[in-house]
Amino acid sequence: MERCVLVAIILFKFVFDWVTYDNGLKKGIDLKQKETIEDSIINQRLVEKKNLVLQIDSLEKIKSMLRSSNRPSGNDSIKY
Repeated sequence: MERCVLVAIILFKFVFDWVTYDNGLKKGIDLKQKETIEDSIINQRLVEKKNLVLQIDSLEKIKSMLRSSNRPSGNDSIKY
């Protein structure tokens, strides 16, 4: 009788531990998937930001080139 109770307790403990482990594993997998999705979104935003910074830099270079080419030189003075 004591042996049956002991086996039942050990069996219950095994099942309880397995269910707890399985639930923790599922939660861990779900958390990792969410982290992966968030990391992907952050990486996309960083790439977009990098591209925008490069475009801004390129536009600023073009703007400065246009300004320097539109400046009148000393020989091109306006005569009235």
